[in-house]
Amino acid sequence: MRYRARAFLLLATACAILAGCRLFPPGRADLVAPPLPEAWAAGGTVSGWKLEADGFRAWLAPGCTAEFEVGTAEVLPVFLRAAVAGNPLPLRPLGSVWPHCLAGGTLAPSAAGGWAASVCAILAARDRRLAASVDWSRLEREVSSRLPDPWTLEPALVAARLADGAFRVTDLDAPELFPVALAGLPGLFVDESPAGASLAPDADGKAVAYLPPGVRRFLAPGLALTVSVDREGRATACLYVP
Repeated sequence: MRYRARAFLLLATACAILAGCRLFPPGRADLVAPPLPEAWAAGGTVSGWKLEADGFRAWLAPGCTAEFEVGTAEVLPVFLRAAVAGNPLPLRPLGSVWPHCLAGGTLAPSAAGGWAASVCAILAARDRRLAASVDWSRLEREVSSRLPDPWTLEPALVAARLADGAFRVTDLDAPELFPVALAGLPGLFVDESPAGASLAPDADGKAVAYLPPGVRRFLAPGLALTVSVDREGRATACLYVP
């Protein structure tokens, strides 16, 4: 009976995420830019935000508020992007989803919100009506409570599960993390994820990262480090100039 009750609860949660009601937003949205994530700010190489929402672009300093047009969109992924000075490769965004994730009439971007907005953007490109029906606020809360770093789970995988009607809340379970010993690092590298830890090597250029299976990127001015981890925890790393 306990197993059946738990299975019902997981199914109910998944159904609730897929049953978000459609809303009718006004023509404009307000967004408050948060401080830079601590790990990004500590390195001194990341500054400011670039707001992106359906073709709208604006540079924002942390703490500033932006107002932008949303038209009659039923669902709109909104992103705050940052970059490492002297590096063309992108960091993972903070973000939110309009209008599902409004808090007191304002969008408050977060790491989990950026992940959810990325899932939304992928799903909307395939089926915008289905994307509008998802309870993105619920999905953001679920991933935030289950994953300290939501970017350990690729948004494309969840978007595909939602599109196929196969999504279950257990898809958000935290993956296993493997210790990866790295050497030859010339200095500090920030994790591409806003919820990830920077690589701060010791005097010998060594550091340890704890990573899930998949590909992770770390950035520094003029340099990138890509680490690939297989399901057995075996890792390969590549340091290069992007």
